[in-house]
Amino acid sequence: MKYFLKHDLTYFLNFSDVWTCADWANQQNMDSRDVGIDLVVKLADEDGRKLPFAERTFCNH
Repeated sequence: MKYFLKHDLTYFLNFSDVWTCADWANQQNMDSRDVGIDLVVKLADEDGRKLPFAERTFCNH
């Protein structure tokens, strides 16, 4: 998913960077244990806001 968000034509213009939650937490000197957030994305806007991103896969049987 990280690769997809950084390279897909729909998304790469919206996000200037994408980290795993653990990588982002380590960079911030924070606890990197799993808290339900999979990725952190940095928006490619003037504010450079960062948003948590939880991956979910649904399967209809």
